[in-house]
Amino acid sequence: MECKRISIFSALLVLVFSILLSTSCKKSGGGGGGLALALMSSGSAGPDVPPASLAKPTGVTATESFTDHVTITWNAVPNARFYKVYRDESEAGTYGLLLGENNVASYNDTTATQGLIYYYKVEAEWRSTSDPTVVNSGKSDVYDDGYALLNAPATITASNNNGTEVTVDWVDVTNASTYHVLRSTTQTGSYTDLDTINVSLYNDTTAIAGTKYYYKVIAYSATDLPGLESTVVNGYRCTAAPGNFTASDGTFYTRVRLNWDPAADTTGYEVYRGETLLTPTPTGSTTYDDTAGVAGTAYQYKVVAVHTNGGKSFPAEDPGKRRSYSETIPCTVTWTANREKAVNSSGGGYRVYYRTSSIPDTGFESITHADVPWVSGLAPTMTTINLGPGPGTWYIRVVGYSGLNSGSTSRPSTQIIKTIN
Repeated sequence: MECKRISIFSALLVLVFSILLSTSCKKSGGGGGGLALALMSSGSAGPDVPPASLAKPTGVTATESFTDHVTITWNAVPNARFYKVYRDESEAGTYGLLLGENNVASYNDTTATQGLIYYYKVEAEWRSTSDPTVVNSGKSDVYDDGYALLNAPATITASNNNGTEVTVDWVDVTNASTYHVLRSTTQTGSYTDLDTINVSLYNDTTAIAGTKYYYKVIAYSATDLPGLESTVVNGYRCTAAPGNFTASDGTFYTRVRLNWDPAADTTGYEVYRGETLLTPTPTGSTTYDDTAGVAGTAYQYKVVAVHTNGGKSFPAEDPGKRRSYSETIPCTVTWTANREKAVNSSGGGYRVYYRTSSIPDTGFESITHADVPWVSGLAPTMTTINLGPGPGTWYIRVVGYSGLNSGSTSRPSTQIIKTIN
């Protein structure tokens, strides 16, 4: 019996507490300061109140600086949460194309075609975060035009191997309608617009031979909008090659000797063995000895005149080589006929002695020599001997004989000293 009383009492307590709690919640919902109100207010940002109106954006600008987009900027509008960017291809158009929106005061139009001018307007917008309420400023009264630049002409070259013109060449630029070719006599100087053409090659026939020029090219769109400038290259018309260019062909063991005639208006000459430049600084001489080539190996030598205005000549060319150290060098010896001893046309003549040390006035009979007999009754006055192999100094004397084998001799000639290298 006692247990039933406790259960009934407990149930009455729960019912009373529930009624009290319900009353407290209703009061809290009506602005009271109860526990439930405190819990609800702790995560709230306050009411999302729309502005009465928004000002239209001002200061709209569009760039003409990039090849892959147009950047549009404007002044921020108070209370605006978003901005819509519109584009038209006509200044007086409807600006009906919505490009996109952003929550900051700038936008990149990456859909712009290179070389085509566009006009831009911007609209500010407030948009509620909790309901569909939207407040628009309307499109800006101000606008600006901008465009994406054409790419710079690539792989530009200027010739330096032509005597009548300088050929400037480059790769076609997408959306280009014409090209302007510019020239200067200094890389960083003032450039003259030579011509406007619609192909990617230009022949500069006005270039003065021997003068170095600097060239750059700018592509223009069909609406005559310029693109980026190409890199600068240099070229020139060649003058005539230096005259009478020769390269010794096995004459020397230690060098190949090059000779040529002087050219007009030059600061010096460039000398090449094959494609190897032998003169990092142009030489002012018209003679050059190449001592570095491999003995016995033939090379094609070239010489180019470098002019005071920076241009160059065509190359003069000639093959040449150093003599191999295993080969001898022919040496022609001449003398005046002497009838003192070499008088016997049937047995007389001359004997040429030679060696690498001095030859005495007497006792020279055992030294290497060459016999030069009379021929058809005529006294000989010259012969060729072979010296070497290898560089060195040789001593030579000529002696006349009345009989080459046993006859008496004349006094020996003055000793000749011959150095071969």
